[in-house]
Order: sequence, then C-alpha cells, then structure tokens
Amino acid sequence: APEGYTEHSLGDIAGIIAGVRVDTTERRSERREGDIPYVQVRHMQSDAIAENDPFWISEATVGPHGPKLARPGDILVSTGGTIGKVVLIGVDHANGVLFDTSVRRVRLTDTAMTPAAVAAFLRSELGQLQLRRFTTGTVIPHLTSDDLEQVRIFIPCVVTARPGPTTDVETPPPPELSPEQIAA
Repeated sequence: APEGYTEHSLGDIAGIIAGVRVDTTERRSERREGDIPYVQVRHMQSDAIAENDPFWISEATVGPHGPKLARPGDILVSTGGTIGKVVLIGVDHANGVLFDTSVRRVRLTDTAMTPAAVAAFLRSELGQLQLRRFTTGTVIPHLTSDDLEQVRIFIPCVVTARPGPTTDVETPPPPELSPEQIAA
C-alpha cells in the first residue's frame, strides 16, 4: 500500500450479497404506510437514492428477504448495466431498502474503518478503475460478487493526535496508482 494507507481486499473487510428480483406486480409507484424503497441501478445517483420514479414494496413482500435489506451504513454498488455507482445508505432509510439483482450490498465487518471512507474510495478514480477492470460482458456489462470481493481498498491510516498546538489532520485523497501497481 502507498505510504500512509492500509490496503485490504473488499471481501476481507465486508460481507457482500446480491439483491433480489421483486416481481412487477409486487412493486408500487405510490408509497403506502410501512412500505420500503426497492432500489434499481437507475435510482442510484450522486451518493443518494434518487426520488425519480421510485418503487415501493410492502412489508409482506420484504418478509422473506428481510436479511438482505440494506441499512444505514451499508454501501450499495451497481454491478449490472451501469457498473460502479456507489451509494452509502443514510439514516433517512432507517427501515432499510431492498435492492435488485444488479446491485450488491457491502456491509463492513471490520470496525476499524468507516463506511464513508470505503464508499469514498469506491467512488474515487482508483476505485472506479478497479471496478471497470473486473467488469465482464460486452452487450450487458456485469461484475460478479466474487470479483467485487477482490477489489483492493486503500484507506488512510488512523493518525493519533499528539498533544500540542495543532492536532487537526486532514484526510488525504485516495492514492494515485498506475494500472500496473493495481495489477501487482
């Protein structure tokens, strides 16, 4: 890893699961009491779930898929069609969101890093380069869960502040690495 960063494979620091297919008869365009969002790739925009033409599903539909819900602090990554959209689920989705098969949920298992840092890295040029490198398919691009697990994450080392006049430390941007360094 570059100086000042720790390197991890995404699969070593997170659990990654695929979404589910919810039949069109189970999706609604109007929200009802207790409904949760059903997220497709087109709803993932600028680190948020866009409110453009959302789908809502009932608690009954969610039932068997409850363990797959993305909760605040989880990261959604698009892996089919448009590869590499990254959304960090916020507290505005406290009841969770369900997501389709072209999206993967990344839930950190390593508490030494924050979901925001991992999401920021995945959105970075280096993160996006790796996602493109693992992408296969010519007509419809896709990225498998196994390949997503291999993505290498570079997170700034934690700096312990020493007593003194200046203890504020800015987080450096993700490192600039060449494609040869990534492949190594």
